[in-house]
Amino acid sequence: LIYNLGFKLAYHLPLDNAVKLGLVAPYEITVVQIPLNNKDKNVQSGSKANPFFQTEVKKYNYLSELVDKAPPGKGKMFKVLNRMRFIYGLKSKTDAAKFLLDKIIPQSERTLIFAGGIAQAEELCENSFHSKIKKDNTSFEDFKEKKINRMSCVNAVNEGHNIADLDVGLVVQLNSKALNLVQRIGRIVRYRPGHRAQIYILCAMGTQDEAWVAKAIAEL
Repeated sequence: LIYNLGFKLAYHLPLDNAVKLGLVAPYEITVVQIPLNNKDKNVQSGSKANPFFQTEVKKYNYLSELVDKAPPGKGKMFKVLNRMRFIYGLKSKTDAAKFLLDKIIPQSERTLIFAGGIAQAEELCENSFHSKIKKDNTSFEDFKEKKINRMSCVNAVNEGHNIADLDVGLVVQLNSKALNLVQRIGRIVRYRPGHRAQIYILCAMGTQDEAWVAKAIAEL
């Protein structure tokens, strides 16, 4: 687009420089490392005809083994996506997010929760905004108008929406694209006098999640 319109990039402004210039609020990112559950057999596996339960560690190792053994192609990509969906729905991450919301993040602070999926978004907050909400759901409007202090979403508010005076961003799940983190942080760091943004990123230890988080923060 820049090339076709004949524009030139005159200046590149990193986020930290924007903070120094007072264009965005100072911020703090806390990466919360979450170990996979290696004790409770709470993950359903097997087939519909022969289901069984295993731990998160066992399930993740099994899915990773399938990825490693698969030859390049659509079959391997399907297995990669299966593992990704598993990470997105980890109960250990949902439990950690609930702990932060209950014990660490004050109820009085305006908090936007970025979940890994619709089911997780609805479990973490009674007010959620996503692609499958009912038409009479007013969570988004109530959150924008400051009638409520917490709202969960998946990707619906990454861009294209204006939400004022946010205090905290709880990123339960990132993906491999750094833009995903940039868009979400951008919601929280909008400048207002005295505001210091707090961003929590949950990361499943010993999984592909670590690579996604490291890549996103490095590019940020």
